[in-house]
Amino acid sequence: MDPTLSDLDEVEWEKFKVEDIFDIKNSKPYHKNDLNKHTLGAAIPYITRTKSNNGLDSIALLDRNNKLTNPKNVITFGAESVKFFAQPFNFITGNKMYFCQRKDNVKLSIYQCLFLKSVFEYSLQNTGYNYGMGLTGERFSKRYIELPIYKMGCVNWQYMDKYISNIINSINVPKIEKFNNSNLSNLQHKIWKSKKISCLFDYVAKGKYLKKNKRIKNGNNPYITSTKLNNGLSSFIGNKTIFKGNKLTISKVDMTVSYQPYNFYATHDVTVLGHKKLNKYNALFLKVLIEQNKEKANYSNQYQLKKIEDLKLLVPTKDNDEIDWGFMEDYIKSIPNSNLL
Repeated sequence: MDPTLSDLDEVEWEKFKVEDIFDIKNSKPYHKNDLNKHTLGAAIPYITRTKSNNGLDSIALLDRNNKLTNPKNVITFGAESVKFFAQPFNFITGNKMYFCQRKDNVKLSIYQCLFLKSVFEYSLQNTGYNYGMGLTGERFSKRYIELPIYKMGCVNWQYMDKYISNIINSINVPKIEKFNNSNLSNLQHKIWKSKKISCLFDYVAKGKYLKKNKRIKNGNNPYITSTKLNNGLSSFIGNKTIFKGNKLTISKVDMTVSYQPYNFYATHDVTVLGHKKLNKYNALFLKVLIEQNKEKANYSNQYQLKKIEDLKLLVPTKDNDEIDWGFMEDYIKSIPNSNLL
C-alpha cells in the first residue's frame, strides 16, 4: 500500500466531455441461441444487460475462426441497465451493449477500468436512463464526467491505478486450499433413505405476497424472492421480517435453493424450510440434494408448497433410520475452504 496517496477529496478534478477522452464502441450482438453450437469452440464470456455478476450471462463456446470478439480491459454498459462493468478478458455481448476505450489508443489497465466504472455510474445518478429511455453510446458520449488530473490539466491515469491498488492490497484474501477427493468415499459407505421433505423438515411454510407500493425502501431487512441470483436476495426493505434466520428458501420457478442466515421477508413464490438441527453446513448439503430435482421445475410446472412437501430426497441416515444431520454437517466441514462459508 501507498500511505502517501491522496484521498479523493484531496486531488484536483476537472470536467471532461466523454467523447473527448473515450471512444464508445457499439458491440456486435450475438443471440444466445446461436452460441454453444461449436463443441470444440473457444470459451469466452458472454456479457449482457444484466445488472449483476459483472454483466456475465454465461461462458459461451464460439467458433475458433471467429475473430469478432471485443478486447479485454474495457468498460461495458447496457442501454437499459445503465450499469458499467470492467472486463478483464476478451468477450462477446448480447444486444444493445457498448464498451469504452481511451481515445488516444492507449490501453486501459483493469485498475483504471474499475475506477472509471464508479466515475461513470456516479455521473449518471438520477438522470432517468432506464428501459423507457436507454443510455445509448451516442447519448453517453455527449455527457460530462469528472476525472482526477495533474496540475497541467492532463488526466491522472496513474492516480486511478494507485487508488484501486491501495483498496485491493488492503483486502485480506484467504488462502485457497486444493480439493481432496478422499472424503468422497464417505458418501458411498453411508446408508441413504428416501424421505419426503414434509418428514425431513419440521418447519415448511410459504412466503407472503407484498405489493410493490407496500414495500418500505432503503431498509435493512433481506427481501427474498424467486431470483436464482444473489442468494435469493432481491433488495433490502424496511418492512418487518416474517421468518427467522437459519432457514432454506426454495424458488417455485426453478427450485434454486438458498440458505438464509438472518431474519428475512420471503415473497409468495418462495417455500421456506427449517429444522431445529439445521445449520449453515448441513443446509448446504441439503441444498445440493434438493437442487438435483431442478430439471422438474419450470414456469409451466412450478413447485409451490404442496409439491415441495411431497418431494422425496435420498438423505444419509443412521442405523436406526434417523436422519444423520451430524454427518451432513461434518461432510461439508471436511471440504477444503469450508472455513470461508
